[in-house]
Amino acid sequence: MEIVSTDSTTLACVPWSHSESYGSAAGRVCTPGKNTGWVKDTKADGKCVFTETRWYQGRRELGRWRSPRACPKGDVKNFTSPQSPRGATTAKVYMGRD
Repeated sequence: MEIVSTDSTTLACVPWSHSESYGSAAGRVCTPGKNTGWVKDTKADGKCVFTETRWYQGRRELGRWRSPRACPKGDVKNFTSPQSPRGATTAKVYMGRD
């Protein structure tokens, strides 16, 4: 599920937060720049919660990075993604579980 999308040709940082029945996450994503924040597992279902950052230039995906997985229930992981790929003008953050 997409949480946030930035679209800028200059430095743009956007705070974000999201909760689902299975977990929550919050942070700040910058384009160009990094995605920093935390992810938390809130459901004892045997699955782990993560975020995924994808960087684009127009419609072309330049790269993606997945945060550390938080599990079991109650576990929280802080994260800082690598620097966005050169030329990235859009960043999208997703949250999921596996």
